[in-house]
Amino acid sequence: MKKYLFLFLFSTLWFSGCNEKRPENMPKLYPTRLTFVQEDQPLAGAMVLLKRQIESTQYSCGGMTDTNGVVQIQTHGKYSGAPEGIYTVTVSKTITERLGPWNEIPTDESAAQTWLKENRNRLKETNYQVVDPKYGNPKTSGLEINVTKKGSKTTIDLGSPVRVEIKEDH
Repeated sequence: MKKYLFLFLFSTLWFSGCNEKRPENMPKLYPTRLTFVQEDQPLAGAMVLLKRQIESTQYSCGGMTDTNGVVQIQTHGKYSGAPEGIYTVTVSKTITERLGPWNEIPTDESAAQTWLKENRNRLKETNYQVVDPKYGNPKTSGLEINVTKKGSKTTIDLGSPVRVEIKEDH
């Protein structure tokens, strides 16, 4: 999943230069709006990526859901819509839980560094996936949309929220 997120972010940054005109060879884009819910509640702050099924494309499509669980898909992070085609949809959301005296860290940088040297072992930060991890992988998500010339507007129910700890690779 980290690999797909990195590729999406890299390609978005790569193609988002200032005052850059839309590439001439970019296909026509069609409005694509997806709504994500878990147990009938909007899923805010989730990363959504589309992977074209039939042919590979040099254009990355995706976005982040808003407070209503809605994402307006963009191509390369700045062009509204997606090219026509059938896509596998992936969605993921990570939350961070902080335990310990985080509020005791001084605001002064020097004091904070000293405090952290003495107290780092009292702080704990754990990351959790709150969407079933199968939805974060194009091979297992099972989610599909068809972007047509009329665009696409779809609601996707991801079932119950989960709480899967993300183990750090050391």
